[in-house]
Amino acid sequence: MSEEKQITHTVLPRPIVESILVIGQEMEHAADPWWIIGSLAVALHGCDPGPINDLDLLVSERDGLALMSRWSCDNFADSGSAKFRSSVVLRPDIAPVIIDVMGGFKYFYGGNWITLMPQSRVEVVRDGIRLYIPDFNEMVDILDRFGRPKDLERASRMRRFNAV
Repeated sequence: MSEEKQITHTVLPRPIVESILVIGQEMEHAADPWWIIGSLAVALHGCDPGPINDLDLLVSERDGLALMSRWSCDNFADSGSAKFRSSVVLRPDIAPVIIDVMGGFKYFYGGNWITLMPQSRVEVVRDGIRLYIPDFNEMVDILDRFGRPKDLERASRMRRFNAV
């Protein structure tokens, strides 16, 4: 399921680098597989995602609850939106850039609520820290399924990047 990918050409702003180092260190204790998704995953694949305003960390509900306890932070999960919902939503104050931790994350697609559990897990090593992202094609598919304009734009950027 996991393949290693060394990314050396992706230049990220220092606050994002510092934040992903925190993620990698904190997630060493995870019981279940986890992924970075969204704009940072796009960047870690070597593509320009546009602005990276926060870091999306997808975890199991079990790991989300364990992180909530370890960090002593509140669970911001509610009924969600018309497009997304999670049983655990954390925004810990542990890094320079906002980290949105989502456990038990679901998205609405094709008339159904679908639990997001990527089938691929690409290991990215950054400054000695292991991070995990969905593979290129699966990340494009996830963005397409999310369907928001910013997600569709990121999927389009990834397709253009892959065509080069």
